[in-house]
Amino acid sequence: MNRGKRLVLETTEEGCVVPTSHRLNQDGYFRKRIGESLVMYHRHVWEQTHGSIPFGYEIDHKCRNRACCNLDHLQLLTVRNHKIKTNKERYAERNTEAKVYWMQTDCTGTELGKVFGVTFSCGCRWIRIWKLQ
Repeated sequence: MNRGKRLVLETTEEGCVVPTSHRLNQDGYFRKRIGESLVMYHRHVWEQTHGSIPFGYEIDHKCRNRACCNLDHLQLLTVRNHKIKTNKERYAERNTEAKVYWMQTDCTGTELGKVFGVTFSCGCRWIRIWKLQ
């Protein structure tokens, strides 16, 4: 982290407000030293406007850009709902590709899991859902 370096934020075409003067951490988040603490900057921005983040809640990036600190792109979710949302987004593209593969091959959930890197139970669940559609 660059101590004392002036923070420069820029707005992307998507409306994300991201730092261009500092590096992101390995997970894509921007952390900044505030006083003696190193804080996740999106959380700091949220707390400056809305107050403390309650226990059991997390700040979600609606834009899916972890470096973004645009308040319009942030929302407060319970830990549980944040994980559900994140997993749905993470698996959405893989799910679409898996459905095409399943429709072409009529494979089992176990095979689907192996091919697409998910558990066999996830593959089976996807197939059950697709059969109902």
